[in-house]
Amino acid sequence: MFSHLIDVNLLRIGLMLVAATIAVVTDARERRIPNALTLPLAAAGLGIGVAGGSVLGLALALAGLLVGTGFFLLPVAKLGWGMGDLKLAAALGALGGPLFILWTGLYALVAGGVIGLVWLRQRGQLARVVGGIQRDVRAGNAPAARSGLAIPYAGAIAAGMLVALLVFPGLPA
Repeated sequence: MFSHLIDVNLLRIGLMLVAATIAVVTDARERRIPNALTLPLAAAGLGIGVAGGSVLGLALALAGLLVGTGFFLLPVAKLGWGMGDLKLAAALGALGGPLFILWTGLYALVAGGVIGLVWLRQRGQLARVVGGIQRDVRAGNAPAARSGLAIPYAGAIAAGMLVALLVFPGLPA
């Protein structure tokens, strides 16, 4: 419908960049990503899908929302990640589609690992956390998040999103 008036992909990318910036700032300052950001962003992704004039647009937006949710569900449930991270990924998925958020999530895992190592080293906690992981592995257990340390993850999601935007062949039209 309105795709004749505006480049829909530029709108999606603009929304993603603004939302990711806000999420990084609020997560770093307050250790939370507010619903007031993620829920309207998800609604915008679904709305853009609908406004594209096809059932396929809505289907891709819904699929992206579900893939984003699914990708971060296990870390939220088992590793203590925040629900804000999951809702941010779901909202970005609604805007970018399922393949985009899948790649965003994979790149975010790599970025999160690097950011986490740097963050732990700067705080003098790297040896303690690595020691805990080694104890778990030697005991035949999966490493558990017991350190009580909370690393803001929106930066990793934003980094993954930026890499995906740079290498992804295009958002669904």
